[in-house]
Amino acid sequence: MASTQAVFLLAAAALLSGAAARRAYQKKPSSAPSIIFILSDDLGYGDYEGSDGTFPVTPQGGAGRLSTPHIDRMAKNGMRFLQSYSGPICAPSRSTLMTGRHMGHTTIRGNDGSYSALQPDDPGVAKVLQETHVTALFGKWGLGDVNTTGAPLAQGYDVFFGQDTQVGCHNWYPDGLVGRLMDGNAPHPVPENKDATFATCGPKIEKCKWSNDMYGEAAVEFIHAHHDVPFFIYLSTTTPHEGYLGSASGGQVNPVPWPVMGEFAGKPWPERERNFTAAVTAQDNVVGDVLDAVDAAGIAERTVIFFAGDNGPAPGQHDTHFYDSNGPFAGWKTSVMEGGIRQTVVVQWKGTVPAGAVNRDHIFAFWDFLPTAADIAGAPLPAGIDGLSAYSALTDPNAVAPENRMLYYEFCWTGVLNTQAKVDATYGLEGERPIVYGDGWTQAVRLGDWKMYRTNQDNTTTKLFNVSLAGDYAETTDVAAQHPEVVEEIAAVMAREHSDSAFWPAATPENPTCCSNCYARTGCAAPCLNPVA
Repeated sequence: MASTQAVFLLAAAALLSGAAARRAYQKKPSSAPSIIFILSDDLGYGDYEGSDGTFPVTPQGGAGRLSTPHIDRMAKNGMRFLQSYSGPICAPSRSTLMTGRHMGHTTIRGNDGSYSALQPDDPGVAKVLQETHVTALFGKWGLGDVNTTGAPLAQGYDVFFGQDTQVGCHNWYPDGLVGRLMDGNAPHPVPENKDATFATCGPKIEKCKWSNDMYGEAAVEFIHAHHDVPFFIYLSTTTPHEGYLGSASGGQVNPVPWPVMGEFAGKPWPERERNFTAAVTAQDNVVGDVLDAVDAAGIAERTVIFFAGDNGPAPGQHDTHFYDSNGPFAGWKTSVMEGGIRQTVVVQWKGTVPAGAVNRDHIFAFWDFLPTAADIAGAPLPAGIDGLSAYSALTDPNAVAPENRMLYYEFCWTGVLNTQAKVDATYGLEGERPIVYGDGWTQAVRLGDWKMYRTNQDNTTTKLFNVSLAGDYAETTDVAAQHPEVVEEIAAVMAREHSDSAFWPAATPENPTCCSNCYARTGCAAPCLNPVA
């Protein structure tokens, strides 16, 4: 990451460092721990060393498990929550993480925040922590563009350095980033990336600056500048999500700079797998740099660090069999089946979280992060959240989920890969099991050991599985006909947990069209709307 130093000094040193930055922040005195959440983009369950074999991962590409020594170092120094849940796609996953609300209540329920930004009255992790912690966001946001109600500074962040728009994050070599302070706007040009192409960046991309290196470097500098006060860092990378240099049609996918790319250049693997491996390795290096910075600052025992991916593996990006990206689960990104939303959340807090611990029974949903962070900081909880604090489970690997813990999802998607022919026609998914539901607005509820799906509120489409550790977590056998009482109970939960959204309207058998994605502030075709804010 030394290659980013020059651009960081030009673009961000004044933004972040030392006493000048601290003078801008008036915080209540606090001895609370600092908190860091590192979020990866499109990292599947099997794409990092998070699983201990409880949910088996069986790579078929000949390369073995994808090595992520720094994430594994976090796990060895902390705890892995094996039953963790994200969202099914980028923006709603991040919306649940930030607001503490599940997908029936959170503002953003599809991609992305340019269309339906977070609102002023939405709860937020940074809002909860801002009284006592210096709050910083580095990297991808996607929950509201700058100058909207969802912009990072409007949502509790003191510092923002990154890319605000979802689609803009696909450009891994932007010629400018966004920097915002409480007291003004500061765009940050990256002249090295002006009109970037493979020709201008050099054969090893040595002349250009990778966005994720800049985010990681900014986080490291922030840690050193604020090591003696409580801080909250949300480090949201854009890797291994499909990224480009120049344009999507201009070259290879996931072009990571050397020396990381060079580690895999000679491997006898398809180019997509070499590039994907390099992208995950570079993500792992960012994690390592943060861990090193915390250790070097002498604050490891008063800093809680979380790591997770934001959804399952992206269909068509690379061969999911190569590293067994969705593990033993069915589904992938854009689905609310287990393979689309299962993660391992890794937590390190030296001296408090037991080292090398594995929790197999506690359910950690993304919307649990806000109340967990509030408990860590001793901050009051905002009203109207759905998450449950995992604070007590951080010290107890044997902690179990509350009886009949409920997780609620709703998500619109068309082109669902729900037949074997559709699955087999998608690169990298050949032979995977199809999605069990069809196109439209699908609700999914996990209630205790049960998981049920229903599309367009049509009870004739229900599918029910026992997804417990000892049950059918691979979702192979629909048992809805055998358990009508469970189907009825969960149907009532689905009705109760949905709140109407003008931006993301529910669908019915009579009106089956729903709004899945919208990337424009001016709105999209009905039933998507023109935004009011």
